[in-house]
Amino acid sequence: MEADAVADPTAVCRTFAKLAEEKGIQYFKNCQFINLVTEGGRVAAVDTSLGTIQCEFFVNCAGMVS
Repeated sequence: MEADAVADPTAVCRTFAKLAEEKGIQYFKNCQFINLVTEGGRVAAVDTSLGTIQCEFFVNCAGMVS
């Protein structure tokens, strides 16, 4: 039997952030995106209002129209 489910998107985001931080992942709040820095066709860093953040992995969580 299939069933639909409804999730509180704010609670889901908070839970993902909490779990990520518990694993040592840095999670930045109130940070404005400025530009992606690419090297060899991959994201190497992100320019933000908090400065440039070097990254090994980049996850785009900006929504469906991003």
